[in-house]
Amino acid sequence: MPNSQMKLMLVIIPASGIAEIEETLKKVNAIFTVLESRSGKLAKPNATLLIEVPAENQAAVIKLIKDTVAKIKEAEPMPLSQNIEPGEFVASDKITSSESDSCSILLLGIEEYLRF
Repeated sequence: MPNSQMKLMLVIIPASGIAEIEETLKKVNAIFTVLESRSGKLAKPNATLLIEVPAENQAAVIKLIKDTVAKIKEAEPMPLSQNIEPGEFVASDKITSSESDSCSILLLGIEEYLRF
């Protein structure tokens, strides 16, 4: 079995969704660490997770996180912290979303910054 290339993802999510996101990540055997929780002046607290995932599972993990955050937003709409700057894609395979921002993913090493 060939070694899988691992990708690191830095994820900023609403802090109230940590438990649900962790359950989601366990389903795809992603390795993750909660780095910090912080609160913006006008927002509910955010949490930052560092996730290590096999490259072939990266798209699935992004979709799972996006779907989970969408569920969290439906249950409890939350404003975006002013500490998080809007991001954009700089990699070739672009994914876009028109939804308001409450989750950011930085794919370290491939210069992709996802915001949804």
